[in-house]
Parts: sequence; structure tokens; C-alpha cells
Amino acid sequence: KKASLIINHVKSNSTTNGKSYYQGGLVGEIGKNVYLQVSDAEITVSNITTTNASCGFGGVVGHLSSNSILSIADSVKVTNSGTISGGGGLVGVASSGSILEISGTTDLSNVTYKESEYVGQLVGMQDCALIFAHGDGNGNGNGWKYIRSNTDSKINDIGNYGEVIRLKANTTTSDAQGGLDSELLKIDPVSHEIGY
Repeated sequence: KKASLIINHVKSNSTTNGKSYYQGGLVGEIGKNVYLQVSDAEITVSNITTTNASCGFGGVVGHLSSNSILSIADSVKVTNSGTISGGGGLVGVASSGSILEISGTTDLSNVTYKESEYVGQLVGMQDCALIFAHGDGNGNGNGWKYIRSNTDSKINDIGNYGEVIRLKANTTTSDAQGGLDSELLKIDPVSHEIGY
């Protein structure tokens, strides 16, 4: 069983002084075998102090360690002043065996990115992490709604490689709306283990 932390109904405004290797709007680094759920959160980061090469800035979490799970649910909005030059709007680095589960509304409309190999709209870098969403990102009655940055950045959702696996929002969603079966991947609410 994983250690777990649930953060919900929070409004956070953070400022960091000095240099950081991992910096997150809520959490700098999640250790191994941890489950973190963030829901109904409005996160503002006033300055980004990580280096480009570390990819260590995440709007929610700077580093998602191996075998840990970050679940983004309900409404999560991230805003930054300055520019993300190493990292992503949700997670900076997702290590091998980590999992990012996304549902609800993800609003990154006020996030500014530098076009760089070290930057992704959602995740800066991942190394064999599982990144999936409950819905197609369009929010048209098919679950997850993904609001991208208002800036004209031409960067991928995941900086180095990969894509978000998009599941149907539920078992009643029609095949015409696309997406993989909603039951393909799920996280047990008690043990926090991935099931498929």
C-alpha cells in the first residue's frame, strides 16, 4: 500500500527564492510509492527557479518519483508569471513507473512556456511513465476538459516523447466519440494500485 495525501479545495500562491532542482506549485518532489490526489485547486507560481536541464518545474509537482501516482481531478487551474523553460504545466519530470491520472478540467490557459526540448504543456519529461486521462480533452460530454495555454506555443503535451492515453469518460460513451474503453485503466481507491 502506498502512502497517500489528498489536497483539495485549495488556492495556492507561491514564490521561491534562490535556485531549485525541483519546484512545484504545490509539491516540489513526491517520493517513491506515494499517492497524491489534487482536486479543486487554483495554483499560482510567481517565479520559476529551476534550471532548463533539470526540467524540474511542474505547475502542480516538480518531480513524480518512481512507482508514485499523481491524480488530477475536478478542476485544477495553474497560472505562472514568467516562463516555463524546463518542465510542464502539471509535472516537471515523471520518472520510470510513475503514473499521472487526469480527469475533470485542467486549465493551463494562463501558463507561459518557452519553446524548448525541455518543455511540455502537461509534462516536461517522462521516462516510461503512464500518463492517461478519463476523456478526450475536449470536454464535449466525454469527460476530461483540457484548456491549453493562451500563448502561441508550439510544444507537445509531453516534452520529450509520448502522448496522453485518452480513455472514454465512462462505459456509456459511444464508440463514435473515440477513446479507449473507460475500464482499461483504473486506480483502486483504497490500495492505490493500478488495474487493467
